[in-house]
Amino acid sequence: MFWDDCQDDIIAAMMTNMTLAGDGGAHERRSNHKLYTPASFAAFLKLIRSRVQVGDWTATIEAILALIEQEPRRQPHGDSEPVADYTPELRAWLHLLRVYTSPEWPGSYNARNSVPKNERIWQLKTWVNIPPVMCVTVVVPQHKSPVVGSCHGFASVQIGYGWPQHENTHIRGPGSILKITMRPPSLEGKYHLMVSFMVPTSVLLTGHPETSMVKVQFRRTPNVGDYGDDLGPGLTIYETPLHNYDQVIITRYPPQLGGTPTVHEFPRTLPPPDLPASATIAAGMNGTRYEITSLTARLQFTSPELNSRLASGYTAHCRQVSPCTYLITLSGSFTASRCDMKPMKASLPVPEDEPEVCTWESAFPFSFPLLSDVTKAQLITGPASPDNNFIELTVATIRPEVFRATISSPSWIYPVLLPSYSSSPMPISWSLPYLPCFDDLPVIDIEKIRSSLPSWPRFTLWLNFQTYTFADWEHQMMENQPPSLLDDMLSPGELSCLHWKKIVRYMIWEFAGSGRRQNVFAVRLERQERVEMVFFVSCLRLDVANRCVVLDGAVLVRTAETGGLMDGLEKALNDTDTELDTSLDYLDTTPDGLQLWKEILPAYVERCRTWEHDPERCEYLHRASAMGVVTPMDIDDDESSVLCSCGNGRLPDNDRIPPRVWEKIKKHLVSVAISPPFGCPFVEEPYVPEDKPIAPPPPPPPPKVVCRNLLFQGLPKG
Repeated sequence: MFWDDCQDDIIAAMMTNMTLAGDGGAHERRSNHKLYTPASFAAFLKLIRSRVQVGDWTATIEAILALIEQEPRRQPHGDSEPVADYTPELRAWLHLLRVYTSPEWPGSYNARNSVPKNERIWQLKTWVNIPPVMCVTVVVPQHKSPVVGSCHGFASVQIGYGWPQHENTHIRGPGSILKITMRPPSLEGKYHLMVSFMVPTSVLLTGHPETSMVKVQFRRTPNVGDYGDDLGPGLTIYETPLHNYDQVIITRYPPQLGGTPTVHEFPRTLPPPDLPASATIAAGMNGTRYEITSLTARLQFTSPELNSRLASGYTAHCRQVSPCTYLITLSGSFTASRCDMKPMKASLPVPEDEPEVCTWESAFPFSFPLLSDVTKAQLITGPASPDNNFIELTVATIRPEVFRATISSPSWIYPVLLPSYSSSPMPISWSLPYLPCFDDLPVIDIEKIRSSLPSWPRFTLWLNFQTYTFADWEHQMMENQPPSLLDDMLSPGELSCLHWKKIVRYMIWEFAGSGRRQNVFAVRLERQERVEMVFFVSCLRLDVANRCVVLDGAVLVRTAETGGLMDGLEKALNDTDTELDTSLDYLDTTPDGLQLWKEILPAYVERCRTWEHDPERCEYLHRASAMGVVTPMDIDDDESSVLCSCGNGRLPDNDRIPPRVWEKIKKHLVSVAISPPFGCPFVEEPYVPEDKPIAPPPPPPPPKVVCRNLLFQGLPKG
C-alpha cells in the first residue's frame, strides 16, 4: 500500500483514536476493543512498515511517539497513585521488534562506566555490554497470591507459577537463561507467582537503586474495583525494591527462552504465484480529518504473453464479489495459425489451415483493506503496449453504516468459499468459527437448572447477556421506534439482519425458556403458510473457546423432494402420542430475511460437519461463483436445496422428535450449529447497558399529623 501524501501525519493520527493500556475511565468499558498494549501496537506498526511505503520511516515513528507523549494521561477517579507512563514499554518493544530504536540509546551499556559505583544496580554490577532492553522478573511470594512522583507502566507481561531453580538463581551473566520450576496455576498460595516484562535499560539505570521500587498491580478498570478493599487504592499485589537480589531477577531474555518473540515481516510485494501482475494500492486522504477517502489499485502486468495479447486490444470490466474484493476481468481475441504443426507421419504433406480467431479471458481478484462503494468504482486502462500494460481501479471508501444500508443481498455475513487453487476444492467457512469437536462440547442441563431456585435466575440473567447481540443503533431503533415504522425506516439489508438476530435469540430462549419449551422451529415468509426450512433442536451447548452458547440441531430445507414432507410435518408432529412438545413454532420473516437465512445456512452446516464432501457430486462445486463464493439458489426455486447433499442423513438421532416422524425425515436432515451473531467491534458499536445509579432514598416526611393514607401516596409500587 502507498500513501499519496501526509504519510507521517495519517499514521500518527491513528493514535488519537487508540487508547494505550494505562488510562482509566468509564469510557474503557464501552470501548474495550480500542484498548491496546504497547507490545501489540508495536507489532501492528511492524506489519504496517512491511506493507506501507513511506518516505521517512524514522520520522513517522518519531511523529507517533511525539503525539503519544503529548497526550494527557487521565487520572482514574479515586486513585491516589501516579498515572503510569507506558511510553518506555512502547520504545522497548519497537526496539525488540526492529521497528525503531531511540537514537539516544547506545548499542550497549556498560554499567561500570555509565553509572557511579555507589549507584549501580546490584544485579548489573558484573554485566558488560548490557543490551538496550532487559527482562525483569519479579517473584511474588506465595503468601501474596491469595490477595488477589513518576511511574513507568509495563502492560505486556509473561506470568507463571513456580520458583527459580536454585542452581540458576545467582547466574546473572549476559548469556544466562533464567530457568523456572513451573507449576500449574494456583490462587491458593501454594506457589510463587513469576511476572516477567521487558524494560529499557535506561529506565533501570535511572534513579537510585535504594529508592527505586518495582510493583505488580492490577491496571485500574471498572471491572477490578471490587479488589480495592483488599489491595488498596493502587491495586498493588506486591511491591519490593529494585535491588532485591532474590525477588527481582534481571536477565537478557524472558524465563525459559533464549530470545524474544518476533513478528513475521511479509515482503512488500507478494502477488499470488499464478498471478502475472504486481499490485499496489494508493490511498487518497482527507488532509483535514485524517481519513482515507479513496483507494486506487494499480495492476502492472508482468507476463510477456499477456502483454502481447493486451497490445492487440482488449476490454476490461470489474464487479464486486465480496465487501472488500473486486474481480477485474480482461478479455480479447487474437489470430492463431496451425501451419507449423507437425503431421502424424513425416511423409504426409501438411495442409495450411486458415488463420483462426481465438478469444481469451483473464480474471484478477483484488482485495482492498477497507469497505468501498461499488457504485462509484472507476476502471481506468492504460495505453496498450507490447511490454508494459497496467490497469487502475479507483473506489471510494464507505462507512459501515452506509454499506449495510445500500446492500441487501448478498449480505456477506458468513460467506463460504471454495479455494480455486486446490485440486479438489472443499468449502471453507470464511468468518464463522469452526467447531471440530462439536459433539464433545458440554451440554447445558436446562432441566436441572430450572429445578434449582437459586440457579435459574442467575442462568436467565447470564443467558440474556449471551443472546442480546444487537448493535447500539439496532437497540436504539427498537427502543425508540414502534415496530410498525421499522419497515419504512430501515433498508432491506438492515431489516433482514435485524429479523435474523431476533429469530436466533428467540430460538435460544424458547428452547431454554421458563415456560413451555420449544424445540421445533419453522421459518416462513410473512402472511404465508409455506414453510421454507425447519430446525430441530436437540440441546444447548457451551462453546468455551468462543465464549458463547450454541444450538445443536438439524435443519430440513424445502426442495422438490421434501416439499410434501414439510407440508404434512405439522399434522404428523401433532398426531404423535408423546409428552414432548414437538409442535411447530413459526418464525415469520421478510423475503430479504429468508434470502439471508439461505446465505447463512451453509456456514452453520460447515462449522460442525464431521463428514467429507464428495468432490464428484457436491452441489457446491457447480454453484460457486467466479471467485468461489457459495451462493444460494433463487428464492423461488424448489428444484434444489440451498445446501449440498453430502451431509444428508449423517447425524445422530434426536430423542426429542417422535421416532415415527424422525425416520421419515432423517435422510433429508443436515446437522447445524447456531450461535448468537456477535458483531465486529471495529465495524459497529455493540450495545452496552449503562450503569444506572441507585436513587437516594426519599427524605423523611415532615413531623406533622397527616392522614395515614397520604403517607403512602408518594411511595413507588412494589
